[in-house]
Amino acid sequence: MSLFATAVLANDENNPQLLRGSITSHSAMHVFNKWDPKTIEMKKNASSVWSALTTEEMPRPLNILSFGTSQTFGHGLEDRNTQSYPYLITPYISHVDNLGLPATAADHPSLCLESMIPDSATKNYDVITFEYTFNQSDGSTLLLRRLRERYPEAIIIFVNVWNLVSKAVVKETNKGPRSGGGFDINQNWVWKDAHDTFSVNPASFERAQLCNAELCHLNNVMALLEEVDGVFFKLPRPDDPRDVMGGDWFQADWHHLSAKGHKIVAVGLAALLRSGKRKGHSLWEQAFKDNKTLGSWRGGDICYNWHFNGQIAPQVKYEGAHLVYEAHEDYYTLAVESSGATITFESDYEYEVPVAIVYLGQGYPDIYPTVEVSLNGSTPPVIVDPDLTRGNRGNRMKPSAAKISSYSNIGNAKPGLNRIQVKPIEVKDSPLLLLGLYLCGACQHFHNGHMGYGDLSMDHHEDGFDKIKMKNLLGYGTAKPLS
Repeated sequence: MSLFATAVLANDENNPQLLRGSITSHSAMHVFNKWDPKTIEMKKNASSVWSALTTEEMPRPLNILSFGTSQTFGHGLEDRNTQSYPYLITPYISHVDNLGLPATAADHPSLCLESMIPDSATKNYDVITFEYTFNQSDGSTLLLRRLRERYPEAIIIFVNVWNLVSKAVVKETNKGPRSGGGFDINQNWVWKDAHDTFSVNPASFERAQLCNAELCHLNNVMALLEEVDGVFFKLPRPDDPRDVMGGDWFQADWHHLSAKGHKIVAVGLAALLRSGKRKGHSLWEQAFKDNKTLGSWRGGDICYNWHFNGQIAPQVKYEGAHLVYEAHEDYYTLAVESSGATITFESDYEYEVPVAIVYLGQGYPDIYPTVEVSLNGSTPPVIVDPDLTRGNRGNRMKPSAAKISSYSNIGNAKPGLNRIQVKPIEVKDSPLLLLGLYLCGACQHFHNGHMGYGDLSMDHHEDGFDKIKMKNLLGYGTAKPLS
């Protein structure tokens, strides 16, 4: 599919499993992310204090959609709703939807794309930015394929934001800030790797593929961008790390961008839009092209999520669990009682679609109980082990203190009312903490009915985690180095 396609996508009206048509979506009935500025009234009258593009050079406002990690989210900024780089690209920040989420990978928006986007039935975008590191890349293929399907003429930009804490080392000791080098700007800092700031192993494509994430090497990223007609942008990197340190590009943790760092990203993205090309076509002209084609949701999604705002949709009922507010983290979870819980939910699909439960997971030492999950009385029950996360695939004993949003496919939801039974089969320090329910109609089309690379239920076969087998099941094929 071309980035500059002018034809409408193939007509799928005769296949109800690809389009939901006139079926009313529940997705607009709840807030997926309480930090999304679409939920803030001030956004209606918001204006930019500073922007990389100017009103004088712009023929009209650009509709910008951004996905990413805590960098895109704007972690640590005084006002992330005006200082994070998506809002700094344009003076028209009311036309920007920043859907960056902290502590998550690409897999969550890949399954909940339609649910997350404001006015998803009618809204179109000119520019879409996408920022994930290799260890948060699970779900990237599904997310970008869905974005290209829905927005066939938008410019998709992969934003590679590196950080000091993982890329700089002291020359004499080869130690980074966290491994003994400290955070002293006066030491003899050098870059750990050459110019590749994405790959887990820049020197070897083959060795990089041994990592358990979806995209482990820059070549994997470039191949995916080639498929979806996307373009690549990297935060520029001076020859000497001390220029970055002295220039205050990052906050005190040397990981998250400072307000100045966000400006640098915005300036770079604006320059790319002004002068960049894709297959000989001007990005500037494409960005400001009017009446862009709006494609298909291909089955779409229905995501019930209470993690960010504590609001459980009226289509979801539960017994044997209670809502908990975690004040130190400022989020909500649904804690399953030791005797088990029953959860019911509505599906407005006219056919069966895969559904996943979403929960907090943590690696070794494990603190959450393994549970049996039955959907509509199905037997045998699905085993869900929260000790398994995307961070310890292939090494279940890997120590980790990080709590990670995880999900597992528990079967196919039928049209109408569905019933989930959750039964802990061991006692741990913490109860199972549920964050939401994801129904993915689009997975029928894009993933052979599977729920993507982040689906941890695919790890529970006898052979354990098998990256090649998983990618083949998802229809990704085998990764190859680019020439």
